[in-house]
Amino acid sequence: MKDNFHLLSKTNERVNDVGEICLSDVLTMELKSRRLTSAEICRELGIPKSVFSGWLAGVKPSAKNLPMIRKLACFLDLPIDLLLFNARPDDGAESTVLFSSVFKDEKHRYKLTIEKILDRGSK
Repeated sequence: MKDNFHLLSKTNERVNDVGEICLSDVLTMELKSRRLTSAEICRELGIPKSVFSGWLAGVKPSAKNLPMIRKLACFLDLPIDLLLFNARPDDGAESTVLFSSVFKDEKHRYKLTIEKILDRGSK
């Protein structure tokens, strides 16, 4: 059974199947295409340079960094699934919740849910 996540190119064409976080690839592509530096993003969003450098090097974001991921997604005007996985689930597919957590920042509460998207007809 394959997950229904697919890598998207800049033109939203399917590249290949994925199931892992690929934040590093997305950040590298976005920095290059937008002609931004990591220092500019860190300064603008208040993200520690060591954290951002880790993400660029392939370190997966921790749960405590989720508010920074949300800020980054908003800054880049990208949905979080696209930022983290460079993918979007197929519309209408069945899913199973793998992880759900609530976190908060100074003003708001957020709920993060990670779902495994199932092939149509599989259970």
